[in-house]
Amino acid sequence: MTLPLSRVLSDEGFRIFFPLAALQAALWPLLWVGLWSFDLPFARELPPGVWHATEMIFGAWGAALIGFLTTAVPEWTNSPRLRGRPLWWLAGLWGAARLAGLTGADALVLPAALADLAWLGFLLAYLARVSVERRTTRVTAFLGWVAALTLAAGLARLAMLIGDGAAAAGWLRIAGLLFLGLLGLALARVTVPVTNVVLDPSERTSPFRPHPGRMNLAPGLVALAVAGEVAGVSPAVGGFLWIAAGAGFMDRMAE
Repeated sequence: MTLPLSRVLSDEGFRIFFPLAALQAALWPLLWVGLWSFDLPFARELPPGVWHATEMIFGAWGAALIGFLTTAVPEWTNSPRLRGRPLWWLAGLWGAARLAGLTGADALVLPAALADLAWLGFLLAYLARVSVERRTTRVTAFLGWVAALTLAAGLARLAMLIGDGAAAAGWLRIAGLLFLGLLGLALARVTVPVTNVVLDPSERTSPFRPHPGRMNLAPGLVALAVAGEVAGVSPAVGGFLWIAAGAGFMDRMAE
């Protein structure tokens, strides 16, 4: 029996959102270059670069985040996975914002903002519900980082609404940096089981056991560096904080 494509795609989050992330990351820049030579003819108050950054961060990276969390969280918490209609609603909200970003029309800033904040809010509610129902703290860190990302998205969109391109670019930069923290968390959880399978394909033993105090070192240092950015530390201090965060990632990989 052959299942309909829509049912196959909506069986797990990664089946929809990983392809969407790849397609959007490839097609949107191609359309911007091919159709409008990096310009956006409908953008008036905001520079095209702000729209471009928004689409890469909350478009391609956002879809990857949705696909990853909706697939990994059920595995980590032994909870039922999202499938079917909730995933299609998420894809619809994400896609509505991306269509607005493709044109860069000033009139579409508010609808795009509401769509992006809606799917981010859904992720927050999903992580909180799973944490409470399963009485687990395994996804609490992700909950905090997604909350910070939602705040940065809201402030960036607010700046876009009032036509402040410089402020929007600043908050988009913070949002991009927050994805580093999410990457650190994901690596801390994914690399351990993968490395153990590589070292022992039989899965009878777990030869790789990372130091507990260093598992979340990289995202912790990223959080410190982001806090420094928001607080407005000097470039020299900020540079040292980011060097430390980079060292945290290198330490995690070397271990």
